Amino acid sequence: HAVAAERAPVPRSAGGSAGCQNAVAASCPGCKLTVLNVTGTQIASNGVTSAIVSALQRDPSIGYVASSDIALAPGLPAALKAANLTQVKIVGGAASPTDEQNVRDGTVSAVMKNDLVYCGWLMMDALLRHAAGLSFPANDGGVPQQILTKSTIAPAGTSELVPAGYPDLFKKLWKLG
Repeated sequence: HAVAAERAPVPRSAGGSAGCQNAVAASCPGCKLTVLNVTGTQIASNGVTSAIVSALQRDPSIGYVASSDIALAPGLPAALKAANLTQVKIVGGAASPTDEQNVRDGTVSAVMKNDLVYCGWLMMDALLRHAAGLSFPANDGGVPQQILTKSTIAPAGTSELVPAGYPDLFKKLWKLG
């Protein structure tokens, strides 16, 4: 049984929650997913972490916490430990460096990450290709994402997601140097 902490009523998150619910239902018919809709007020006041802890305390059958934006719940591993909920596994998206360190430390099971600096280079590449009338490769792939676990995460300060030397590769492609 998992609880998915998601922003509500943000349409992007609503679609994400529905997609998550559909994926769980299709791949694990016996599994249960409870969606915890968190409000803007909870986000602004750092109240998401306490809302998750309360949900877990109300329903001890929940063994997982998932969020498409794990940064919504800062300090969640410590809060779970303080509430003696150490058996609960945490997974999430949009990982921050703190979340990545939590994976290295073993207090978060897995995160999904995309390199936002690299994403900016990809957006500039798309803009320049469009302006030059160039085509885009089929199935270009867009922003790379990876599931990071303790066994797959790179050392702090490095990225597993981007090609080595990508700024120079883009500059060469754009004939800038």
